[in-house]
Formats: sequence, structure tokens, C-alpha cells
Amino acid sequence: MKLSILVLSLTFNLSLASSTQGQTNPTEAGVKTTHEALVAAIKTGNLTMAQGLIDPQALGFFRESVRLVQLNGTYGPAQVLPDVLADLGRFVINPYETVYRVRGSTAIVAMSTQLAGKESEKTKTQSLRSTYVYIFINGNWKLLSWHTSVPPLPVK
Repeated sequence: MKLSILVLSLTFNLSLASSTQGQTNPTEAGVKTTHEALVAAIKTGNLTMAQGLIDPQALGFFRESVRLVQLNGTYGPAQVLPDVLADLGRFVINPYETVYRVRGSTAIVAMSTQLAGKESEKTKTQSLRSTYVYIFINGNWKLLSWHTSVPPLPVK
């Protein structure tokens, strides 16, 4: 009887510990879910969702940008994202390769994307390469930094 109670107690404690670890453990799958949600929020113009996935102190470079964008208490996603959405709204976004890496509480997402000009726009198709840095904080992945650029043209 005492042995069965001990085994039952041990089993319960192990299952409780493993389920808690599964909820708070930063994983590649968690980063993938967060990154896909951020991309979907940007594609659909969902500022509220995007804001929840971006660290308030994030910084980075946008496509064709020379200046660093630094978020802070007075300049945040609500001020930045409308311009990003207006720029990207001219294109159909087609990611064709995305790689996720997690080390501890830091994740890197490297992504190659094809921006196809919409029929209503006179924009050409172009490729982008992007690197996103996420941090795992308070049980969630948040975008901390990004860099998006057009690959250099091949030298002839």
C-alpha cells in the first residue's frame, strides 16, 4: 500500500514537473509560432497583435533603410508599423526559406522572401533577406531586433 502511494506520488510529481517545463521552456516550435504570428499580423495589418509580439525596446533596420529604428517609450510599434504596412502592402509576400535556431533564451530566425509586385502596382519583384532576433522573456518570445535588406546584385 505504501509503495503504491509512493509510486503514484512520484508519477504525479514527474508529470507536473514535465508539464510545467513544457509550458515555460523556450523551444524552436515556440519561436516558429511567434514568428509566423508576427508575419501574419504584419501581412493583415493587425497592429494590436504585432505590438504584443515586439519588445518595447526593439531595434533594427527595415528594407532600403539607412537609419536604425529604435523603439522606446514614446516611439513604439504603433508609430512604426503603419509605414511598414504601407510599404509591404504594395507586394504579395512569399517566404521561401526560413530557418529557426534557439540557444537558451535567444532565438535567430533567418528568412528569404520574395516580394511580388501586385498587379495594381508598378513595382518589380524583389528578393529580401531578413534576420530576426527573439528573446524569451516572462514566458513569451518577443522580437528584439531585425535586419531586412535586398541581397546585393551579382558582380558581372
